[in-house]
Amino acid sequence: MKKHLLCAAVLFSAVSISARAADTVSFSTFVTGSSIGLVEGGNTSAIAFNYAQNKFVGSVYFDNQLYSTNLSGGGVTTFGDPLPEASGSVGEVVVGASLGQGGFPSGDIYVGSQADGNIYHYANSGGAPALFATLPGAAGVVRQVFFDPGSSFGGNMLVTTTSGNIYEVTSGGVVSLLASVGEDTEGMDIATSAWGSYAGYLLVGSEGSGTIRLVSPSGVVTVVASVGSFPGAETISFVPLDLDPTDPLQGFYVANYPLDVQFAAASNFTSLLGDAIVTDETGGSTMWDVHYDGTSFTITPFTFTGNLITQFEDGIFVTRQREKSSCLVASPASLNFGNVKRCTTKKEVLTLTNNCKTKVTIGPISFVDIVGDPADFNFHEYCNGGNLRPGKSCTVAVFFSPDALTTDTATLNIVTNAPGSPLQVPITATGIPEANCKP
Repeated sequence: MKKHLLCAAVLFSAVSISARAADTVSFSTFVTGSSIGLVEGGNTSAIAFNYAQNKFVGSVYFDNQLYSTNLSGGGVTTFGDPLPEASGSVGEVVVGASLGQGGFPSGDIYVGSQADGNIYHYANSGGAPALFATLPGAAGVVRQVFFDPGSSFGGNMLVTTTSGNIYEVTSGGVVSLLASVGEDTEGMDIATSAWGSYAGYLLVGSEGSGTIRLVSPSGVVTVVASVGSFPGAETISFVPLDLDPTDPLQGFYVANYPLDVQFAAASNFTSLLGDAIVTDETGGSTMWDVHYDGTSFTITPFTFTGNLITQFEDGIFVTRQREKSSCLVASPASLNFGNVKRCTTKKEVLTLTNNCKTKVTIGPISFVDIVGDPADFNFHEYCNGGNLRPGKSCTVAVFFSPDALTTDTATLNIVTNAPGSPLQVPITATGIPEANCKP
């Protein structure tokens, strides 16, 4: 369904360039260009880099082969099979990692490119890409793939495009137009509660005009500051309110075209909780902090004290919220039994994989949110007494035995000691007639 659209530019006259000393940030090399080049045929032109629970996944310019690293930036290797589109057509390949919300799995990879409006899905383990969704022809091509980490947009995928159309995509691949800003739009993130009435809005950047805009869940568009306040606006990331500077994983990771991947630790941002960080693609080491006090926006440039950036491309701010997206992954992410005859039983198998760093305790497991007869559903877990070691998998067999000619739904609720517990798997099944089944 098409949502309400408003392309109005609401200008804030109370914008100021902060009088305080410029914020400081120190970047260090997280993934070397030489290690990227070894697996990308010598191509070090980093374009995208994203966090996928147990790894990072990145891309390089005009190359249909992704790469991955471990959580320390080492162990660089190819990720999955190449995209179907030829390297000469893909241009910038953008990478999103699902967060286990809205029916999406946790830590799977979704990829688009400048070749077309196709979005491909990779399992967390890689393998062959499967076509997940295709944007309407009016979209232009894919500029960014992002996942709502909260509830403002239902945990869905959000996609920006060259046309300025912004799309919301469900876990079933259903595409709907959220808003249109009228120009090429790329980086995005969700505003924190520190942004008051704009909390939960999507903040998007357009590098061509140097403008960032807020998009409400209903599709209303509001310009932040004024058109042109952020020349070359590229990556947008919010500093989380619960930032933990002692967590070595948290912080800002960014592709530094055409050289490598850079990292700024969480300790750089402890005085900026709730603020937006906006990078400039065209201005080298240019990055701004955007603070909102409920009335006006204050824009403060950063001073770089570590490595300089040649050209900001895509990146990600790893937060506690993203880390808490379960590292225990269910595959498939939902179960659909289809049509099942009365007086028969059908089995579907769910695989649980432990991508966490420690042993995961599985259970208790139960069905919740049941619509239909609870007796129609049953399960049996094969998880070694509920203990699953890192890197290991186990299965849960789920059974459906219909007693009526109805469509039943339920959620398999799996309580664990892993981040993001409980892990929930939606279930749908329909009972159909069976001639030999007595009432």
